[in-house]
Amino acid sequence: MNTPLRHETVMEILRGSQFVFLRHGQISPNDGKRPEHLRFLVAEGIKQIQTLRLLFQETQFDVVYSSPHLADTSTLQRLGYHEPIVFGSLGSEKSPNNPITSVLSELGYVPLNEGYFQHKKTDEMKIFAQNALQHILQIILDKDLKGPAVMIVGHAVTLEFLLWALNSYIGEHLGFAQVQRMALETNLSEGSCLHLKIDANSNGHCELLPKPEPQQAELHHELAHA
Repeated sequence: MNTPLRHETVMEILRGSQFVFLRHGQISPNDGKRPEHLRFLVAEGIKQIQTLRLLFQETQFDVVYSSPHLADTSTLQRLGYHEPIVFGSLGSEKSPNNPITSVLSELGYVPLNEGYFQHKKTDEMKIFAQNALQHILQIILDKDLKGPAVMIVGHAVTLEFLLWALNSYIGEHLGFAQVQRMALETNLSEGSCLHLKIDANSNGHCELLPKPEPQQAELHHELAHA
């Protein structure tokens, strides 16, 4: 693992910032006709991204990261971002050394605390996520951004691990127990995102967007506590 950035340096970067961990909109079926990284947004996926665009229409993101997958770069184009920083580790098929995506083929899409953190590769996955996050933070630092707005589009489980890794840097501050729960318990669906805000006093709050309809929220609550 690379030498971690100093805690004080990370906090200086993050005060007043916001992070959006976004999964692409709904994509074409996995029918074997296209490789994973070339699956594309379908009509419902485009509609989902239009909803998100309305939610963030007043936010100009300073830094935008994407996996090399067509669905992810297309999602960003629909949001008006045509030149993201392409970060291979956010993808799956083009990142064979990513332990998160190798375990994904075994466990599927489940929250981190329902399988990933019990897996024999847990430590390896955590180190991978911490290194990936550090790479992202270093770019923000090199750009000399303070309180940046950052969007990261990639593989769902990888995004949840990145949120966990970010929380591990700054989890002792007010509100980050809630952020930790979101990282561990959220099953990020297509066309949704985890939106993290960190205020000027380094207090954090995270929410899932778009917010579920009341019936969906009730069902989600029931499933989470079953």
